[in-house]
Amino acid sequence: MLLGGNRRIRLAVGSSAQDELHQERRDRAQKRGIVWLICLCLTLAVSGAAAGQARADEIDEYVMEQMRRQHIPGLSLAVLKDGKPVKLKGYGVANLELNVPTTPETVYKIGSLSKQFIAAGIMLLNKEGRIGLGAC
Repeated sequence: MLLGGNRRIRLAVGSSAQDELHQERRDRAQKRGIVWLICLCLTLAVSGAAAGQARADEIDEYVMEQMRRQHIPGLSLAVLKDGKPVKLKGYGVANLELNVPTTPETVYKIGSLSKQFIAAGIMLLNKEGRIGLGAC
């Protein structure tokens, strides 16, 4: 009887570890999706590729293919042209457990991802001589 009790405890601990592993995988997929989204937005904004309905269909197909290939559960896309939005769309799901669809207004947890962009910006400003990296 005691052995049976220990097995139940082990299963509960294993289940908790498995839940943590699944959460970690979801977090990594979400961060990968955010990085991919930023790159896609920059690429589309620079190339002006979002003009016209036929082109929008190509973008939708490309986004969906990349999401499938990279195992990205969901993302929100904003394409701007001359500072004005020409495409705002959510793809996939924001919450895998509840199957909540993404929208252009979906808020994402980015964790520490923004630190990389801030560091890159600081280094660019330093390179231009606009700021120094010396101690205060």
